[in-house]
Order: sequence, then structure tokens, then C-alpha cells
Amino acid sequence: MVRPGAIVAALVALALLPALALAHVGIEPATAPAGSEATFTVMIPHGCAGSPTTEIALKLPASIRAAWPASASGWQVESTPAGEPADAGGETAPRLDIVRWWDGDLPDGELGELRIRLALPDEPGAVLAIPAVQTCADGETRWIQVPAAGESPDDLAEPAPTITLTAAAGDATSAPADGGGRTGLALGAAALAVALGVLALAVALRSRPRR
Repeated sequence: MVRPGAIVAALVALALLPALALAHVGIEPATAPAGSEATFTVMIPHGCAGSPTTEIALKLPASIRAAWPASASGWQVESTPAGEPADAGGETAPRLDIVRWWDGDLPDGELGELRIRLALPDEPGAVLAIPAVQTCADGETRWIQVPAAGESPDDLAEPAPTITLTAAAGDATSAPADGGGRTGLALGAAALAVALGVLALAVALRSRPRR
């Protein structure tokens, strides 16, 4: 027999799921087929201790083949190139290092959404960590932490947004044979890439124009 208290606890847990999912700046969808092009949404659920968000900066992994940030009402957008443009079906596509939306004014209690299209690497099983710096009218939050193998992003205070690359539809042979081991290695590589990327992002943000 199920106890009424257990039912209430389960309902409360379900009610809290959306709030937990929106506890930090993240990217949706969190998974995408390797080698594909997809549009992602950068979710901004809150400001900095009540202060409105004025800027979001992303450090894209070098493995991303091309990126196209979308303009957003009320925001300026700019990007820093990452080497020579990529070839996409006979056309040049921008390879970007840092993407920055700035001069915004997103109140603390409102959900903000910024969009970017990415050409993903053909690396099924890889986890792409994308460090993000959220600047507010008063203060900033650096979403740059990457979980170690076996650790959940929910265990981190300021986890970096991530995208997990899955096998292409119908391509079972490209899926990793050892999901746990492959994921652990991918997270380790992502952590190292984030550590290096954050240094570049910090330098770039110091020279950014102010309102």
C-alpha cells in the first residue's frame, strides 16, 4: 500500500524538476547527432543575486566546425573568429571562438533565450563543454565547471553548459562500445579544454566595450 506521504513527496519532486532544470545558464537541446547542424537555445533563467543580466559570452570548443549566432531583440551580438572559415558544401562558414550578446537588460525574474546554430564535429559520444560568462548590472557568474567522471552537473555550483553528441540516426556502428568509459574520457578532455578556454574568454571579456 502506497502511503499518502510518499505520494505527496513524489508530487513535490515532480513539481521541482522544471525549477532544477532552470537553475543555471544552459543550452538546449542537451544532445544532438554527431556531424549534424542544429540550432541551440541558450537559456538564462535568472540574473546575478537579483541583478538583471546585461551580457552572455560563450567560448566555443575548437572542434565545432562553424557557428551562426542569431540576433536577438534588445541585444547586440558580436563574435571573434577562430582561424580560417570552414568549407560547408562549397560555401564558406564562420568558425567562431567567442560569441557575445551584450547591451541587454534582462530582469532577474524573466527567462531569456538566445539562439545559435552550430555545425557539430563527427565525434559520437563526445561531450562538448561550452563555458559561459553571465554579466549582470551588478556582478557576474562564470558557468565554467565541468563534472569529473561519475560526477553529475547537479553536484556543481556553476556547471558549464554541455552538448552530448549521439550517433547519427540508423548508425549503430558509430555509437561508443563502452559508454561509461568513453564519457569519462570525454568529460576529462572537456575539463581540460574548458580550463584553457576560460583563460581566453577572460582575456577577451576584459577588453569588451561597456555601455
